[in-house]
Formats: sequence, C-alpha cells, structure tokens
Amino acid sequence: MLISAVNIFFSFRAGFILADEQNSPLAGETGLNKSQKQAMIYRLDGLRLQKSGNIEEALSFFQKAIEADPGLAAVYNDIGIIYETMDSPELAEKAYLEAIKLDQEFAGSYANLALFYESQNQMDKAVFHWAKRAEMGLEDDPWRKKAQDRYNELMESMPELKDKQLEAEEAELRGKIIRARKQQKQEE
Repeated sequence: MLISAVNIFFSFRAGFILADEQNSPLAGETGLNKSQKQAMIYRLDGLRLQKSGNIEEALSFFQKAIEADPGLAAVYNDIGIIYETMDSPELAEKAYLEAIKLDQEFAGSYANLALFYESQNQMDKAVFHWAKRAEMGLEDDPWRKKAQDRYNELMESMPELKDKQLEAEEAELRGKIIRARKQQKQEE
C-alpha cells in the first residue's frame, strides 16, 4: 500500500520533475567541471531510485549531488519532494525555499511549493507561488497554464486571498527595490 501511494505521489509530480530536467540550467550544457558532472550523475541516479520507490536511497544520492555542487536548485527541489513523501513538511519547505533562493527562475520549485502549501492548508502562500509559477515559462508551457488555472480557481473560491496576495506582491516588490538600491550603492 505504501509503495503504491509513493508511486502515485511521484506520478503526480513526474510532470514537474521531467519538465524541470529539460529546463534545468545544466540540461544539455557542455563545459561542466568535474564536480558538476558528478553532481548530475548523482542526481540522475537519485531520480531513477525515486521513480522506483526507493526514496531513502534517492535522498542519499540527492545529498551527494549537493555535496558535489551545492548550487543545484533542481536537486533541492528533488529533496523537497522526497521530504514531503517522508512526511517531513519542515524539511520539504526548507528544501523548496532553498531551490528558489538558488535559482529564482527555476519554475518547478514554485509549483511544488504551491502544492506543498495547499497540502498544509496555507492557501495564501499557495496562491502566491501559483502566481509566481504562472509568470514563468513560454506561452505554450502546459505547467504555466495549469498554474494560472489553479491560481484563478483559488482566487475565485477564496476571495479573501486577494488582499493577502496583493500584500505578498507588495512585500516582494519592496524587497526587490531594497536589493536594487543596495546593489546600486555598492557599485557607486
């Protein structure tokens, strides 16, 4: 029963994983150094193990990938999925947030974090991350459309989220302005 639940969970998330592999900053890149190549090998091994339901061993390979190259946002995203499966919500959230911190353009982390927040009944955070994911990708990106549709569903079914969404967007914009001003001062 546990194996089938794990497989269902991974099947649900498989679209994000596969899309993220294709959009990964390292996908198709040449000129990687030795540790980056090793990290990619560990990640691929981890994804294979994850797909087969061996989540503990998959986690071990994802952790090895991080040791080899700590800047891989995709691996933190993978770790978040594993921790969710292992019912470790604090660690899952931390991993997803680290993925976003490392690469704010890595779309899969926003979708997975939105799904995570929905599972935790933190709908204001879920709406924010669905909106962020909907902003990303090309027009024909199916996950962009799914994110936009989910965002619209939540906003229609819970109008009280609109104010929280606006507050979150305002806080994000304030943060960007502050960072830009700091960077400008450092350049002067």
